[in-house]
Amino acid sequence: MTNNPAPPTEKSRRTVVTKDNKTRVTTEVVVSVDELGLAVRGWEIQDIRARVSTDRYRDGDHFHKLAISGVLRFNSDDWTDSFGHSRDYPPPVVIVLRSPKLSEHEATFRPIYVSAKEANRPVRFSENDWFVHTDDAIDHDDITVTVTAYDGYEGSGHMPYIPVGVQPIPLEVVDETTRQAIKLAVTEVHVFTHHDDGLTYGLIQATGRMIVGTLEELVTQHRAEESWIEDNAKLTDLTPFECSAPQLTLDFLDQSGFLLEQVSVHLDLQVPVVDDGRTPGRVAQWRIDEDFSPDDFSEPAAKVIMRIEDNAWS
Repeated sequence: MTNNPAPPTEKSRRTVVTKDNKTRVTTEVVVSVDELGLAVRGWEIQDIRARVSTDRYRDGDHFHKLAISGVLRFNSDDWTDSFGHSRDYPPPVVIVLRSPKLSEHEATFRPIYVSAKEANRPVRFSENDWFVHTDDAIDHDDITVTVTAYDGYEGSGHMPYIPVGVQPIPLEVVDETTRQAIKLAVTEVHVFTHHDDGLTYGLIQATGRMIVGTLEELVTQHRAEESWIEDNAKLTDLTPFECSAPQLTLDFLDQSGFLLEQVSVHLDLQVPVVDDGRTPGRVAQWRIDEDFSPDDFSEPAAKVIMRIEDNAWS
């Protein structure tokens, strides 16, 4: 789901250690950095390294782990267009893990959230977790790791399984918004179940853009949302102000149309209008990596309807 830059060619460093009934193979892998996507959100990678490890047991099981560490630097002056209630929290840095031979779907690996205060100094991070269990060995050179950022991100933060044994659920996207000032455009969306180590999981993956209308449309939306605004109020009386982006709701239905579950996603995206009436100079991008528990449903989900709705909190 990401447009991954091609990683540079580099000879992999590999170690093999055997102890008792386990053999561990560890490979240093190249990390691809989305420099532009990070830079426009104020982030710069100063150092980053990643390793993939496989623990192979005598019974044939293979457990695969990613370890990644690095140093981030935040440049507030580069973060010229922010899409939130405040500038106290920069957009999260997202680590995307992919293995084309295992799955056509990605996994996000522990998004990094920090406050602007914490980002005044270099941000050091280290993450280490299992990402898939297989019966056979995998090619470590097939694993790609990309570091990027999004203006709006919603993720569960649970274990970052690369989804295998995927069963897609039929999906329909319905735009029910009534306001013209801000629209959510869905670039790609997948809802499916997948399996790992005998357990079944559910995942919602989506990416998109926030499309902003004219200044006049933003003012009209702001007037509609704020009852205190007088009819004869001028633009200079209203600015600065913010307008909230739509929200997303996913309805899970069974074969009979029974509503099994609703998942609401609040990307917390705002469009700021500053004192002189200026609006952001670039398009905001968002991503969803939200899980659900299909075993909790009273019947299997046969369809999902993603509804784009006016933000109730506006």
